[in-house]
Amino acid sequence: MCSERLRKIYFLVFVCLIAGIVYAQERSLDMVSQEGDQKQSMVLSELKVEVKILGAIAETQMMMTFYNPHERQLAGDLYFPLPEGAFVSGYALDINGVMVDGVVVEREKARVVFEDLTRRRIDPGLVEWTKGNNFKARVFPMPPKGSRKVMVRYITELIHNDQGTFYHLPLKYKEKVKDFSLRIELVKSVVKPQEKKSGFGTISFKEWQKQYIAELHQEDIQLNEDLMIELPEVETQNVTVQKNKAGDYYFLITDYPKKTAESIAGKRMVPRRIGLYWDASGSRGKSDHERELNILHDYCTGLREAKVVVELVVFRNEAEKGKEYVIANGNCEALIKELLGVAYDGGTQIGSLRSIKTAPDFYLLFTDGLSNFGKEETKEFNAPVYAISGDATANHVLLHYMANKSGGRYFNLSKLTDKKVVEHIGQARFDFQSAVVRTGQIGEAYPTHSGPAGDRLLITGMLMTDDAEVSIKYSAGGKTVLEKKYKIKTSDASSGDLLMTYWAQSKINELMIFSRKNNEKLVETGKKYGLVTPGTSLMVLDNLNQYVQYEIMPPETLSEMRKQYIKMMEMRQSDRKKYEQSKIDRVLKLWERRISWWETEYPKIEKKKAMETKPVAVMERQRPSDTARKQVPARPERRISQPGIGGIVTDSEGAPLPGATITLNKESFSRAVITDVDGFYFFGNLEPGTYNLRAEMEAFQANTIENINYSQGQRLDFPIVMEITVGEVIKVTGEYAAVDTAKSVVTEHIAGKPAESVPVGRDNVGYLRLAPRERKSTTADRREDNTAISIEPWKPDMPYSNAIKKSLSGKEYEAYLEQKKQYGNIPAFFLDCADIFFANKRTELGLRILSNIAELELENAHFLRILGHRLEQVGMLELSSMAFEEVLKLRPEEPQSWRDLALVLAELKQYERAIELLNHVIMTKWDRFDEIELIALMDMNAIIPLARKAGISEFKVVPQLLQLLDLDIRIVLTWDADMTDIDLWVIEPTEEKAFYSNKLTSIGGLVSRDFTQGYGPEEYLIKKAMKGRYKIQVNYYGSNTQTLLGPVTLQVNIFTNYSRPNEQKKSITMRLDNKKDVLTVGEIEL
Repeated sequence: MCSERLRKIYFLVFVCLIAGIVYAQERSLDMVSQEGDQKQSMVLSELKVEVKILGAIAETQMMMTFYNPHERQLAGDLYFPLPEGAFVSGYALDINGVMVDGVVVEREKARVVFEDLTRRRIDPGLVEWTKGNNFKARVFPMPPKGSRKVMVRYITELIHNDQGTFYHLPLKYKEKVKDFSLRIELVKSVVKPQEKKSGFGTISFKEWQKQYIAELHQEDIQLNEDLMIELPEVETQNVTVQKNKAGDYYFLITDYPKKTAESIAGKRMVPRRIGLYWDASGSRGKSDHERELNILHDYCTGLREAKVVVELVVFRNEAEKGKEYVIANGNCEALIKELLGVAYDGGTQIGSLRSIKTAPDFYLLFTDGLSNFGKEETKEFNAPVYAISGDATANHVLLHYMANKSGGRYFNLSKLTDKKVVEHIGQARFDFQSAVVRTGQIGEAYPTHSGPAGDRLLITGMLMTDDAEVSIKYSAGGKTVLEKKYKIKTSDASSGDLLMTYWAQSKINELMIFSRKNNEKLVETGKKYGLVTPGTSLMVLDNLNQYVQYEIMPPETLSEMRKQYIKMMEMRQSDRKKYEQSKIDRVLKLWERRISWWETEYPKIEKKKAMETKPVAVMERQRPSDTARKQVPARPERRISQPGIGGIVTDSEGAPLPGATITLNKESFSRAVITDVDGFYFFGNLEPGTYNLRAEMEAFQANTIENINYSQGQRLDFPIVMEITVGEVIKVTGEYAAVDTAKSVVTEHIAGKPAESVPVGRDNVGYLRLAPRERKSTTADRREDNTAISIEPWKPDMPYSNAIKKSLSGKEYEAYLEQKKQYGNIPAFFLDCADIFFANKRTELGLRILSNIAELELENAHFLRILGHRLEQVGMLELSSMAFEEVLKLRPEEPQSWRDLALVLAELKQYERAIELLNHVIMTKWDRFDEIELIALMDMNAIIPLARKAGISEFKVVPQLLQLLDLDIRIVLTWDADMTDIDLWVIEPTEEKAFYSNKLTSIGGLVSRDFTQGYGPEEYLIKKAMKGRYKIQVNYYGSNTQTLLGPVTLQVNIFTNYSRPNEQKKSITMRLDNKKDVLTVGEIEL
């Protein structure tokens, strides 16, 4: 009898686990690293899968071994979409041959730590959530010709449709896997599954301790099919209970109201008008639309007795004007033909959808719901929305919300058959109404809100008493039409955490409907139950010193390390208070130095005399001198007594610094220690070689000693002196403005007397009325507008550009689409092609092409920065601000994110927020980009006069930092790549070159600090420029990034008469392909 109820194992190919990076929605089991314009794949050499099934849910754990076949150490990215409602619940990475569990960390902190360690060539691991239900594992390093193991664990619901209930294991991989093993465990199953044969071998279940287990092992196997196992016996398990390690009980009720729903459901509506929204964004071009078109065809064919008008609205970055099609006698060939010819191109702006003026009976929405350009939120629709998606990466939460709010329904094609979808379009909803406790007590049952019931309903919660009775109510047309009762008992419980984790996932799914509003709860829930959410990530670190440095508690499995961590953190917290210093004091000194330069009158020097005064030869950059400090004698009581490298770390006054992190590295080797109470550190058991030594501590400047040559048996003593830098608690005395961040007050000193303290917190906001400092008037203030800025046009000699330009008039877009097939994974392709259409005044198509950059990879700040800058340059400021808002969410630890957004908001005349963002750059402690505060001060002081003209007179800034420095010339260079060094060069009329080794020229040209670790900005300033020609160049000095990037995209903004009424500005975006490239940007003629 039982065997008759079991059907064959099905092997189907339709969902894959890991997505590639060409389009975030494309799917293949792969770990990749980006190399230029191509992705470099790692080899999956071993895959071990363990599955545990309890009732209607399953936990899957995948242990993957990836091999790096390349000659270079790389950072690997593993993208994987999970089924609707699932979250990563476990992650581990091999550290020195041992699998170390990840710990849950706030998402932004985890990413910052990962990238900091990656820059230092230390091996962290990270799993983070991206848009939709997509997850990304980041592994570093992938050693050359070496392997790393990665474990990922997640919980999903079993698939349930007309054909039965199935466990689905996505296994599609293009290459053979050397070693594959599979273990499936059915927990408390009452029926033994039959033995089945498959392309992977024979799967046979055996009974073991009241459970059924199947195991399979294959070598050199082609995993080109997905595994589907039908499990009809689970449909008899309506109630499952589990007790976790803490002694708490969690339950799952699985109800199947299908027959009742079918008997209650009324006839389908026969519509007269239908609104059809079709997502034609670039990423959807990679999807298979066959099922979507079949559903649409089958539904229209069923309308044989009616004449229906379908208004088709194709949308991408914008929604196009609707086209009407008449469906008569079920004939929809013209509509299907139109959809088959749609060009998939551009970003996705869900917020561009609007209700059709002539209200339809309902809308059909075909999309993955991944909005990546412009606005995401839509206004209310004037009819029910039936959303349909078969994409594994779909934003299920958003699509559910849009459909349910409008009175429609969301059809996830991975869970439903085409027939079932067609039946429910336009049908009156049969809804889950509520779960009512009749006896006993339960806690936090989910779902908490009503919605379409479907063929199966899962309710999970906490059991607070020994037993309870729960009644499930269903409604149709607003009336209760069905009630079913279930008893829950602790005596039926098995042991484990599977149900607890599923319950936490259900809670998070509801919180994600309004993720920004519920961010704190999302973070709290993710951290408590070990889940990756929009607010949390899973992180693996290498050793105790890293956990201490970044203040991350080691995992429970490293219990001894946890105890050591707690002790060291207590010491670190007490030591930190000794070294807190004021940042404002330092910024004021920098600003006073800038003002002093601005007030200095530089002599007019002829070309010949300037050449004699300053050499123009390019000085070779000496990197070690930028960071290494003078060595001071070591304290005799702690001399190195054994072979190795060591010393004492002190502050500038000679006091020892306990708790500093000292890192020693060379090539693939890296080791870190924490200084003891005497400030002493030591590295022993070293191999001969050339090492770099780096000292770091909060509130102190990082200090690096490079090129240490160590020979076997040597005792090398390297004392390190650390200079105080930025502190978090601000104390200012004397004539400066005092800012106490703990109390959130600003105190202004006027004529040596403190003014009244004014609170500046959000809850009790107060402001200071500030006046600018008096400044000397110079002839530079009155320079006539007789300057000319000439920019070298950016003309990339690329095959795709030439092909488009040579195409027949009116066929340029078709030529672009053809070239996209080959070059559509390169950001530069879309930049260059968009420029062609913008130049020909075809702005709408230019914007569509440019918006593709947002489609290339989910939540990629690198790409979004490029997009934001280009949108700003073509005058699309609102869209630019949206792109930079997203960058700020993704990269708040980088000051450039705040500055980029501030400058665009200032152009939108949103002066108050622009000034607030720039002030954040000025007043915040940054781990990198020292002296970026000066550039932000120049920007802020230029915006404040505009804000005053707009009627704003109150600003939350330190008064002594307010002074407008107007200039004859200001040139600002930024670029898009981290850990990449681009230099700004300006050849002045005297032929003297202003650059990193000649920061102040004879005529007063000033070059800002050289940012060697990426992004910029770098600027050239001159207050009173001599007549003549100023040649602007950029130099690609080098890159240390672990991700192999393609060309570096850079932006140059050129100002004349900066911050004066006759200010001129010109901007250009261009690329540098190779290290040591020197590119002429343009010239300024005075």
